[in-house]
Amino acid sequence: MRLGCHPALCAQLNAVAKSAPYPKSSQRREELAALLEGLSYSEAKRGKAGGSRRRFVHPTAPVIALHKPHPGHIVKLYVIDAVLRVLTEEGLI
Repeated sequence: MRLGCHPALCAQLNAVAKSAPYPKSSQRREELAALLEGLSYSEAKRGKAGGSRRRFVHPTAPVIALHKPHPGHIVKLYVIDAVLRVLTEEGLI
């Protein structure tokens, strides 16, 4: 079953991932988390503080492990590429 994602957010992610020669990403972590949550992923809670590692789990798809960007909230382009690859391979987008 192919789940839908918000078309504008998916289009924005694809545009950022395909931009060459890879300018600075403008995708915020919160937007990426919203996309994943819209595709039935949920952020796994870890311990009291949790550190900067974040895991998004899905009932049937592989876990997506990310590093919370800091000091800002802008996601690196290689992270967007990796997330899009997983979502595409699993047929979620």
